[in-house]
Amino acid sequence: MAKETTLLPKMEVLIIIIFFIGFVIWAFDKCGDTKRAYSELSGSDTATLDELMNRSDSLAGLELPTPDSSTLQPKRTTAEPVRRAPAEKGTVLYITIDGMNLRDEPTLQGKVLTRLNLYEEVTFLNEVTDSTQQINLGGVTVEEPWVKVRGRGHEGWVYGAGVEYYKKKLEGAN
Repeated sequence: MAKETTLLPKMEVLIIIIFFIGFVIWAFDKCGDTKRAYSELSGSDTATLDELMNRSDSLAGLELPTPDSSTLQPKRTTAEPVRRAPAEKGTVLYITIDGMNLRDEPTLQGKVLTRLNLYEEVTFLNEVTDSTQQINLGGVTVEEPWVKVRGRGHEGWVYGAGVEYYKKKLEGAN
């Protein structure tokens, strides 16, 4: 009996070769685009370099003074140390309720130090109350802890629902 040969293995090899050739053509095209982009960039650098070389050629005829020993001595000046403002420690939070009260204590009975505007930046001072408090904010009732922050030159407490890592308004709060 004679063996029958099928075309399937030959077709598979042919398809793989066609895909490979297509990939190689695509890759060469991409490399050419990249090479053109680099050559355009380096062309502008070459023009700048040529311009600088022309300037230095025009300066070649100038005579430079020779330094004597008095000019080689470094001049001593008393420079005052640069004073930098201390970096603020803490994370930036944003106010999510317009007219948010900054209080001296983490309770509704705490004295109001200032009122904060919507999206105003405050600095989180890494302190949160252990307990939460349920407060009705008009259209929504939330239960959050109090958060210690610094804003407008004051350190105080704001209700946790009124601050967020991103600028977004708390929906339902009046």
